[in-house]
Amino acid sequence: MTGSSAQRTTGLRPWVEAALVFCGALGFILLLAPSAPFAKELGACEMGAVRDVMAGHGILPYFSPGDMTHAPPLYWWMAAVSAKLFGWNEFALRLPAIIASALDCAFVFAWLAATVSRRAGLWAAAALLFCHFYADAARQPRMDSMLAMLVAGAVVTLERAIAGERRRRTLCLVAAALLMGLGTLAKGPLGVLLPGLVIALYFLVRGRFKELFAPGLIASFAGGFAIGLAWYLAAYHVGGEEFYQWQVVTNLWQRFIPANAGGRGFCDNPFYYFVPHTLGGFVPWALYLPALGVWIWKRGRSLAEPVIFALCWFVAIFVFFSDSTGKCIVYILPAFPPLAILIADGIASCAWPAGAAARWWPPCECPNTR
Repeated sequence: MTGSSAQRTTGLRPWVEAALVFCGALGFILLLAPSAPFAKELGACEMGAVRDVMAGHGILPYFSPGDMTHAPPLYWWMAAVSAKLFGWNEFALRLPAIIASALDCAFVFAWLAATVSRRAGLWAAAALLFCHFYADAARQPRMDSMLAMLVAGAVVTLERAIAGERRRRTLCLVAAALLMGLGTLAKGPLGVLLPGLVIALYFLVRGRFKELFAPGLIASFAGGFAIGLAWYLAAYHVGGEEFYQWQVVTNLWQRFIPANAGGRGFCDNPFYYFVPHTLGGFVPWALYLPALGVWIWKRGRSLAEPVIFALCWFVAIFVFFSDSTGKCIVYILPAFPPLAILIADGIASCAWPAGAAARWWPPCECPNTR
């Protein structure tokens, strides 16, 4: 069945379907007590940064007097707006992460619906939303859920750019630049670096590495980098050498390298640290991973292009964070969307709804992807 005929069957446009997925995901997260009191180890620093933004220190907020924030301020900007609208409470400070997580579900649905089928897209949104680690992170007043959403958005728009026609390619590259720029404003250069690693690995695997240097793609990454760089220059103007040493040297470079090479030893954990935490965090969907591995192995070179892309997406992010000396559990969150996509495509390929339901979730809306 083609995408146009599937659209006539449902009577809905793709953007409407994605909006409905967003609303459903948002409603579910809002049921998870987003206004519950913060834990002792969470909230004090975040509230201090938001309060500093509301006091007029938007370029370089501080957690408390003398304690500079460790990341760019996009999350605290959004939380300050939320606090203005909904008052000074836990819900308002969590709301940017809640909305970002719901948007992440909409992104994975929209991409998989466009490249495989709506049914696979719905499974992907469900797998992402209904794993306990992701649902928990969605209610934390931190930038990690926002970074995961912006990276996912940048990755899928870049994939649509390299697969689409010229008009769509330009639009997608512009959108990707904006998303990467916002990702940089959320948690530093990772907003540009992670999508770049994904696309580079995909081109390498597919023997298309020269395409990484296409002018449009370079311009997109340069645009995203420029958006983030504008804040770094402004923050350096405000904070000077203190800003450079704390946010750039300590929280970017020294957090990544080993302590014996000059690192600070923050969250120093072994290379395999994220393996058990990813498996545990992806419960209950982690139970499907052995079957997914067998399914991928059996298909071998006949794997559909979206599956290959999602594999590159997951591997690039997982290996990058595993290679970093500083490993906190929440860092691995951007690897969950591609993992959900892989699980969803496997389930959608093996399971088929009987009867009239099959008309709503066709097995494939893009003949060239199977």
